[in-house]
Amino acid sequence: MRRLLKYRLLLIITALVILADQASKLWIERCSGLELGVYPPFDGFVIIPDFLAIVYNVNAGAAWGMFSGFGKLLALFGLLALCAIYFMRRHLELHKLPMQLVFGLSVGGIIGNLLDRVRIGHVIDFIDVNLGFYRWPTFNIADSAMVVGVSIYVVIGIIADIKERKAARRSSDNS
Repeated sequence: MRRLLKYRLLLIITALVILADQASKLWIERCSGLELGVYPPFDGFVIIPDFLAIVYNVNAGAAWGMFSGFGKLLALFGLLALCAIYFMRRHLELHKLPMQLVFGLSVGGIIGNLLDRVRIGHVIDFIDVNLGFYRWPTFNIADSAMVVGVSIYVVIGIIADIKERKAARRSSDNS
């Protein structure tokens, strides 16, 4: 139990992402065909005109529909990613709170989409963003959590690199 408490932020964030992701997808599944229609065409429930809508879309692939038809392989890749995170937890410094945030978002996203692949054979996407010059591929809460987690990880890495370079310069200046 003590070991689990060490990773409580990671576990809480993971659970919240999975819950929000699966609840939103369940709602979208129940609404599809009623008021949302099917994507495409680009109908659905408009949140912000000409920018953001809630639609119903299925994705049998990964991001941007890549690897469509390889759902079992993508599910296996998700499982391998989860195993890698588990076995590399010390190297990834998961005992640190910022890393628990990063990997809680990422793991929650991986599991959220993995549950879809296992349960229904594809991922449900429903957030439709239109930038005017580019219509972003639909996505879901799990996708968002993974992108935010990876983005925070990159920022943390850049900050650590900057600090390391400054420390190295100070060290060489003092020599």
